[in-house]
Amino acid sequence: MKFGEKLKRLTEGRKRVDIARAATVAPGVLNNYVNRKSEPMASAAMRIARALGVSLEWLIDDAADWPPPAAA
Repeated sequence: MKFGEKLKRLTEGRKRVDIARAATVAPGVLNNYVNRKSEPMASAAMRIARALGVSLEWLIDDAADWPPPAAA
């Protein structure tokens, strides 16, 4: 499952503006990631993973499928 697909599922039913704020990325940039128009640099991906409570490794690994692993 690709980064954008995971991000879309993780943000369903949540305010993306709040997630973007927590990850310190612009809301429009987060929407570009969700809509697969671009992919983040590692530092932004890490902040997004932290804001969503998932591991960076799972979020960026296209071979890792849904659902995200349980937090350790």
